[in-house]
Amino acid sequence: MLSVCLLAGCSGAAVSEVSEPPVTTAEVTTTVTTAQTETSVGAVAGEAEITAVKEEKPFVVAVDAIDTAYTPFTGSSRFDRLVSRLTGVTLAGRTRSGKTVLSGVTGERERYGGKLYEYGGIADILASYDEQSDTATYSFALRSDVRFADGETLDADDVIFSLYVLLDPSYSGDRSLYDCNITGAANYRYDSAVADNVSVEDAAEVLSSDDIIPLLREKLTLPTLEKQYETVETLYGDSSYDIYTSAYPDPNDLFIFFFSIDSSYEKPEGADKNTVISDIADMYGRNYRQLASMTVGNESAFDKQAYAIAVEYITRLAYDEETPREHINSVSGIVRTGKYGLTVTVKGKGSEFEDALPDIIVTPLHYYGVDALYDYDRERFGFAKGGAAGVLAAHAGQPLGAGAYAFDSNENGRYRLLANPDHYGGAPSISCIELTGISADSDPAALIADGAIDAAYTDGSAQSIEAAEEANRSIEKIRTAVIGNGGYGYIGLNANTVNIGGKPDSEESIYLRKALATAISFYKESSVRAYFGENFELADYPEAGSVRAETSAKGYIPPYTVNADGEPIFTDEMTDIERRDAVKAACRGYLVRAGYTEDENGVIVSAPEGGRMSFSALIAAGGTGSHPAYGALTDGAALLGEIGITLTVIDTADPGQLWESVSAGLHEIWAGSWSCDASGLFPAGYYGVELRNYEYEISEDITDERERSEALYIMMFRRAVDDLAVDIPLYRRTSLVMFSALRVDTAAIAEDMTDAYDWTDEIVKLKLK
Repeated sequence: MLSVCLLAGCSGAAVSEVSEPPVTTAEVTTTVTTAQTETSVGAVAGEAEITAVKEEKPFVVAVDAIDTAYTPFTGSSRFDRLVSRLTGVTLAGRTRSGKTVLSGVTGERERYGGKLYEYGGIADILASYDEQSDTATYSFALRSDVRFADGETLDADDVIFSLYVLLDPSYSGDRSLYDCNITGAANYRYDSAVADNVSVEDAAEVLSSDDIIPLLREKLTLPTLEKQYETVETLYGDSSYDIYTSAYPDPNDLFIFFFSIDSSYEKPEGADKNTVISDIADMYGRNYRQLASMTVGNESAFDKQAYAIAVEYITRLAYDEETPREHINSVSGIVRTGKYGLTVTVKGKGSEFEDALPDIIVTPLHYYGVDALYDYDRERFGFAKGGAAGVLAAHAGQPLGAGAYAFDSNENGRYRLLANPDHYGGAPSISCIELTGISADSDPAALIADGAIDAAYTDGSAQSIEAAEEANRSIEKIRTAVIGNGGYGYIGLNANTVNIGGKPDSEESIYLRKALATAISFYKESSVRAYFGENFELADYPEAGSVRAETSAKGYIPPYTVNADGEPIFTDEMTDIERRDAVKAACRGYLVRAGYTEDENGVIVSAPEGGRMSFSALIAAGGTGSHPAYGALTDGAALLGEIGITLTVIDTADPGQLWESVSAGLHEIWAGSWSCDASGLFPAGYYGVELRNYEYEISEDITDERERSEALYIMMFRRAVDDLAVDIPLYRRTSLVMFSALRVDTAAIAEDMTDAYDWTDEIVKLKLK
């Protein structure tokens, strides 16, 4: 959802150390990471001599849909991720907890879930930091035995080619590598010797000048508002938004209502949407942060884009007819040191680059690029600068990489992959894998039980578990494996729309949100249980990967279980009815503190100036209430109704509608989920408050960069819940992979799977019976 990294990676002055005996290369190759994540660089196909026995019944994996235009440089669907993991290799792997594996060849060990696991990869990566220049250099020593599926050896030139594709000025995929501050990358991107030296202070000075307005308008303001106008148009005909569309039948007027920051503005007579968008754009001028706040609810959401625009502006000023622009043909921070070696130097301590490594798939230069256009010494990198689009389009849907599998065919709705006998981690046991699309309303358990497919991803709902149990009544047909660390499910409150008098962080506004949150949170366990059965774990605070707030200390009090005086709402002796009455009393107490008026019967009868008696909650539960948060919202609404507050729960069948509303800042309360690893961004943007603007004191005893970042993250978790009441955490997310127990050797399925590390990372070990 968001791309800014708050949690830093390991500062990495050297290759990771382990306290256990060193892991040998031979040991590691049994558990190598075959590929990682969805975006970036690599895959497999070609004229390789694949020795798989085509007559053997393939291992069939269900996906939502097959992307015939798949490329290893972009993509984020389940299909994209599977193909990337199965056919590609990445510069580094990830552990189950989401940490980057730097010692890929030597091997690393990490404890997870009480067990010690080994990890490997295609390179040993030595990180060193130079305090004087404030740069980190990553030295890559690649294995010399990694081959692409056509038999060609993977070497440093393939890595360099892959990096240049991702850094090309025309690259339109995941731009995370842009944000890693590789030295010389900005100069290369803007064809300017000054771009790399533009400081944050330089950019801030430019962004504070009206001279930047035309470029900001062209590059950021107009595109953003045009997209928001499209969202506004989709609201018409959707009953969920009748309150807005009935009041403003003309989309122009509704767009003005949402995004105008000039209360005196009147639409010109006969104005079309382009005129209105242009007029609204003029209002924002150079205030890109207000634009971000109004459109995505996070004032810092456009900071990196604005910085890039400022760099472009500064580079333009540096040249004129007398001072022609240079042609920068290489990135100074990327240096080839040998056939299997290279270094990459980045500004700062390198945490963002380190976190990005498992997302960089190494693609073959000879397949996706042009050999004749590669000459490292002459600054030629396999394609014409500015021509990344052509690379992305090359061999679409027919990947070639160095992963455990190679592309074979895409026919009759089956995307066929064959085992790569040259895979550096050993040839896979399963000779053929087919990916096939299934509809959203299909029953994966039934398809596996009937033998139509052999594996499928599904949620961890009670319905899914029951379907598997039903299939296993007489004989085990389905083995389910949990994928953990999937983030958390939550109900969010938008402080920009749920407040008193338009003041999101006032004491009264916080009391209001605590009243609503206390009522809803009271039902979270029953709501989650109704959806997941017994297969769930409650969450009290937001979390990212393995980063979680401590909740096991003696005397710990869960969020939303104290009243306005800070006293516990419940006692151990209370009955269920008494507990519910106590929650109602606590909610009334919060509302009175917020300025609401209560009558002698304990019913709220009026709101303070700038306050409201009714609110709405949007949830994508398929229109049927099938969602872990549905019961919490509807039961919470019933409780609030008894004390005079109306909470209308809107259940939409279209998740896209929910996220369009959330991203546009139109929502009040919503149910969502958040998944990120240790480099992800806490979803502060959708809360209407900027959590990073608050002060946080981190102990000086914590000196490690990652540990300090994790400490900051946890403080933000607590701020969102305890102080601002903009998040009601519900449950820790898990998903399931179902395997056919009749066909798969279940003892060979990877253990303790997470979002960062799953069965595809140990695909060479998976066996059929």
